[in-house]
Amino acid sequence: MWRIPFLASAIIVIVALVIRVGVKESPEFVKTSDAHDTVRIPIVTTFVQNWSSVLVIVLTALSPFFLQSLTATFALQFAVGNGTPQSVALWMLTISNFLTIFATLFFAWLSDRFGRSRVMIVGFVLGAILVWAAFALLAVPSAWAVLGAFIILQPIGNAAIGGPLAAYMAALFPVRTRFTGVGISYQLAATLAAGFAPLVAASLVGAANGQTYLLSGLVSLLGVVGIVAVLVSRRIKADDSVIRAEA
Repeated sequence: MWRIPFLASAIIVIVALVIRVGVKESPEFVKTSDAHDTVRIPIVTTFVQNWSSVLVIVLTALSPFFLQSLTATFALQFAVGNGTPQSVALWMLTISNFLTIFATLFFAWLSDRFGRSRVMIVGFVLGAILVWAAFALLAVPSAWAVLGAFIILQPIGNAAIGGPLAAYMAALFPVRTRFTGVGISYQLAATLAAGFAPLVAASLVGAANGQTYLLSGLVSLLGVVGIVAVLVSRRIKADDSVIRAEA
């Protein structure tokens, strides 16, 4: 019986293929392809010509990836360790994840209207400040307190940056290396932030004798790093034109 959901996922694969076949390539890509303006080894070109874009994106994405992994692992166990029943904590996390779907779409829409950099900077500021309240709430053995903490960490702290992130990343690379550049930058940030988040969180809380002030301070610091990276990204050039993070 447990294999049935995995087999059913084949339907999703078919739907995804149908959607992909029906999606047209962007005019920029078509123009580049028709002009044969391609590179033989895009990964080399990316690091040689667009290393600054890779660096800026990695620094920008550290905060949302760290928060995402932190919420799903350490924060969940922290709430349980402070008296919240595991089943309740899991339900609260599920609700916050569900809300994050719509929050991500909402912040993406806001970034289209008011600019990527503005929305992302607001997200960094909110995450850096509210993370202190989030861990205070996680220490309270209450379903509503835990839900409030997860909402701070995910639909607010994560989605406000994750919503505009895809378009933000794409704008920092020329068309001919865009796919490679975005993929490399995304995976590097995910590996560094999400991959090590549980270990880093446990180490910092252990060093603080069970308190979370060092961990909250790190999240705030990552928010500051993200703000600086977004501001720097405005001066990075792609396709011989200055990138405007608001676009």
